[in-house]
Amino acid sequence: MLQTAAVVSVTPPALPSRRRSLWPPDVAGLTVVLILALALMSPSALTWYLYQFHGAELRMHAPNFHVFIILVAIGFSAVVSFMTWRSYQRSGKRFEKWLLLGLLSFTIIYAPHGFLTNVAADNIWLFILYGPASRMVMGACFLIAVLQYGLPAVPAAKQPRLLPAWVAACVAFSVLIAVVALSPIAGERYVRWSMEFTAIGLFIGAIGVLVLRGMHSHMMITFGCALALFCQSSFAFLHAPAWTHSWWYAHLIFAGGFSLLSFQVARVYRSTATFEDIFSQEELLDRLRVANENYRRSNEHLSNFAHLVSHDLQAPLRRVSSFVDVLVEGLNPESAQEHEYCIRVIQSNTAQMRALITGILELSTVDRSELEQKTVDLNDVVDDVFELFSGDFETTGSTRHRENLPVVQGDPALLFQVFQNLIQNALKYRAPERPLHVDVRASADGNFWRIDVTDNGMGFDPAKKDTVFQMLGRLHGENISGTGAGLAICRRIAERH
Repeated sequence: MLQTAAVVSVTPPALPSRRRSLWPPDVAGLTVVLILALALMSPSALTWYLYQFHGAELRMHAPNFHVFIILVAIGFSAVVSFMTWRSYQRSGKRFEKWLLLGLLSFTIIYAPHGFLTNVAADNIWLFILYGPASRMVMGACFLIAVLQYGLPAVPAAKQPRLLPAWVAACVAFSVLIAVVALSPIAGERYVRWSMEFTAIGLFIGAIGVLVLRGMHSHMMITFGCALALFCQSSFAFLHAPAWTHSWWYAHLIFAGGFSLLSFQVARVYRSTATFEDIFSQEELLDRLRVANENYRRSNEHLSNFAHLVSHDLQAPLRRVSSFVDVLVEGLNPESAQEHEYCIRVIQSNTAQMRALITGILELSTVDRSELEQKTVDLNDVVDDVFELFSGDFETTGSTRHRENLPVVQGDPALLFQVFQNLIQNALKYRAPERPLHVDVRASADGNFWRIDVTDNGMGFDPAKKDTVFQMLGRLHGENISGTGAGLAICRRIAERH
């Protein structure tokens, strides 16, 4: 015989639901990834070539053209920032919040780079330093964006307060850059290089998070490609003096990355979705497979219901019918004792049918109800259940113990129902020859928590371990009251989590 042991797996609160690897497992997929990687790295190769063979001699000094393209870039960035702002207002997603702040920061901090073009001959650093500063702040925002991908949305009440404070912070940062540019240290290599290297590190960090967390939807892969181009533009700016072909080429690399990102922002804006809701074909197929599996399970449950209901409800109905016939046929004063017995049996079977129907309705409710996702402290849940049955524990001389349990994401009411059913079963099926002891503990199991509820009660035959979790699957017959619905409900709640 086995001790009773029930296991529930629930997800921790801060982890996103999609954690698959970025890399396709097949040779064709790996080939596509290799070609994409080579294409993305080609700007670095040309940057190295220009640095080695052209140097600072080959120049295209065109300040008016530079002012024009910077104005176009700022206007384009402002439009993209507006689209991101509207998407963020609609969804409240934290990823889009930091994407918006990154684009807005670039728009505000990069603007002086264009407006101060004509003073480049008098103070080159007042002209130059705004470029690496804008890329550095944007890289920081994008790294935070991917770190907060999948977290709960920002409440609508807090959204309007975001922009004024951030705009003020960007303006203050721009003034700080001007102070540095006018100081004696402005021409030191470490000033400009520290900002460019910081930007490179932030972009690489964001790409690393994308890969490690398996964010491989088409939308996020394109975002990663844009980050790779931003990183290489900062690399190209490191060794590129103003007005050289390397310097213009660095602008072109950045423009390529910005175009990719802008295209995806426009897609999100037009589709009324979010970066987190637009999926790749592979993800859609995965979701379709999951949906088909859920439908298969539902059909299987319906089939089991048809069999179990026809068997378990017909038996008490037959008994009720037979005893009603006895009462009808034997209505005489001499049969009062027999009538009283028949009435008790009818009442008992009626109560059993009511309990069976209630159990079926509870299981149906678990399947049909919307699953809430809230932060739940399982310590509080188990303590509340122990308090609910405290009288039963004291009356039977039973003991209980729980270890420190985790805080998880789940439906508080359904998780309470799980522990209520499990602990109630432990009390109901306790062994008469020894005091009952119930133990609740938790252990990490990959990306999930394994919750064990164990007791030293009657136990059950290991060969029937599947039966005990089926609807109306009882192992102890009519010796102990019950319908056999409790553990089936626990199983469905655990599967839904």
